[in-house]
Amino acid sequence: MKRESITKADQLHVFNRDHWTCKYCGVPVFFSPTLKLLENLSPGHGYYHQHGKAGEMLRLFQMKIATVDHIVPVTRGGLNEIDNYVTACWECNLTMGDTEVGDKPTHDKTNADNEETGWDGMSSLYPKLATQKDDWTRHLNDTVSIELYFDGGSLGNPGLGYGSYAFRKEGMTTWSVMKRREEFGKDMTNNQAEYTAAIRGVQNVIKTFGSDLDLAIFGDSELLVKQVKGEYRVKNPELRILYDELTQLLQGCGEYKLTHVPRDQSKAIFGH
Repeated sequence: MKRESITKADQLHVFNRDHWTCKYCGVPVFFSPTLKLLENLSPGHGYYHQHGKAGEMLRLFQMKIATVDHIVPVTRGGLNEIDNYVTACWECNLTMGDTEVGDKPTHDKTNADNEETGWDGMSSLYPKLATQKDDWTRHLNDTVSIELYFDGGSLGNPGLGYGSYAFRKEGMTTWSVMKRREEFGKDMTNNQAEYTAAIRGVQNVIKTFGSDLDLAIFGDSELLVKQVKGEYRVKNPELRILYDELTQLLQGCGEYKLTHVPRDQSKAIFGH
């Protein structure tokens, strides 16, 4: 398979999903187009150099520019797909080169600081510094449209609660996150499990893409969909707690819409 150029939209998707953290070494990474604008505005301070020249570009920026790495290189049969992309700092990307997959470091590093502070690689500065609109400003200013599917159930009703959720950018064919089964605890009803699955899904969407969203939510729980839309009352006190948590999360998003889907549609996505 031929290596394809990674689109700007996919690059930003990967960086946001990974919280602007190099998944190989766990350090924060920087958005190079912003560094380039800073260098143009204030030359000679080491923000950026076209070729990353030592002495012209601060080593911190030079080595920690955000790049997208193929987990499995295309030369080894890897695909040009989101699931095979991961955020890597330039230093790690440069060091690995065409390293055999089995010899590469694990790509599971996280950075709590990045997640807690909402670090964005300074990408949010780009539209503010740019003097004219370009592809980057259009992608960075666009509200993200997300499709979220959820499903929940209980073994015993009440019993062990479990659930699934999956989400992706609208128009994409691969899931950004696919959680096929997560256990929620004992003594949970089917309806509580449905709410909990929806809550976990929305929480992870916000964690990945932020709250400026156009969120389309799909589930086979007619009760949940109609309660959140205000068509049914929430009479059960325990369910009310989950209802309040979910609606509070949704009210923090830009726009959202819930749609009831047939059970077969959930089965087709999650396999159960």
